Amino acid sequence: MKIPKGTTQILLETVYKESTRRCLMDVKDMDCIAGVPGTVVFLKKDVELGRFEFDGKWPIEDKDNAKKNK
Repeated sequence: MKIPKGTTQILLETVYKESTRRCLMDVKDMDCIAGVPGTVVFLKKDVELGRFEFDGKWPIEDKDNAKKNK
């Protein structure tokens, strides 16, 4: 998924041992979530700009572009 314009932070929501865990970080540190599946929420000053389900694989591939290139 392409990062929405104006995104300053991301929120990763994941489940660990039946409890929901959340991690808030700057968008520039997004590569730190490699290997952690969950829901990624794009934020700008606490306003949601978009979200997607992340499978933990890095680098993130846009599924639409991957289909076109194959």
